[in-house]
Amino acid sequence: MSADTRIDPLDALLDLEAALATEERELRGVLNLGANDIVVLRLLLAAEQADALVRPSEISRTLAISTAATTALIDRLETRGYLARRPHESDRRSIRVTATIPDDSPIRAAFATSRAHRADALDGLLPEQRDAVASAFRRLSSAIAPGE
Repeated sequence: MSADTRIDPLDALLDLEAALATEERELRGVLNLGANDIVVLRLLLAAEQADALVRPSEISRTLAISTAATTALIDRLETRGYLARRPHESDRRSIRVTATIPDDSPIRAAFATSRAHRADALDGLLPEQRDAVASAFRRLSSAIAPGE
């Protein structure tokens, strides 16, 4: 590839950001969810897949919102049947939050489709290329949101 036909990584990043914003807007409209709702549900579904626990404090940190706002968000999503509060197994003073979205829900289907599109886009990469992309994404994330 000649120097004048190379892809500028920052331009490619802007394209990715625009595509992600479009996807999120479409998800919000189709699923009738807010931006923070989508972030929380993705977090809970990823935790479910990894067999990890999510506490309300992790939701607060992820969204950079207050405890009161987190409680209101959890209440709203719990009322809609998307999550539940459960006692923490090892810390009786704490609770964990789990997804209660049915397997055949449009929400799960939409998130699975989104993930599949991303996986498909990375499928043709060699292991070294995948490592380089993952490393670049992590460095960008750290540069954009230090301490996250």
